[in-house]
Amino acid sequence: MIGEKDKSIKLSVNKVTKDKFEKELHSFKNKLHGKNLIWFESLSDRKQRSVVHQWKRYKFLRKENNNTPRYIRTWNYNTNMGEWTRIIEYKPKLKYFLKDIQSMRSFKVSTQEMRNNTIEQLLNK
Repeated sequence: MIGEKDKSIKLSVNKVTKDKFEKELHSFKNKLHGKNLIWFESLSDRKQRSVVHQWKRYKFLRKENNNTPRYIRTWNYNTNMGEWTRIIEYKPKLKYFLKDIQSMRSFKVSTQEMRNNTIEQLLNK
């Protein structure tokens, strides 16, 4: 009896989290337009989920950011010395996030897939 109750609670929690994520995915798609939407639609389901998760993380990490610079130590191989590099992280913007993530190797989409998806979207409208 007790085990059945735990299973039903676990199933309902999983359903709620799945529904919540589907809503987040839908709202993320609504923010995209043009070539960004076609790129996103060309990704596999797993990669789409990964992009949404990374966007949420990106927003969370930059939430309290007032454009204050921070300094990190990097190594200059030409002079064989360490140097301080100034980094300014701006407030989260979808435009720049997409630009960064589209340049990542794991989120590259072939040109043929992009063409097929573009034609498919044009025919569906």
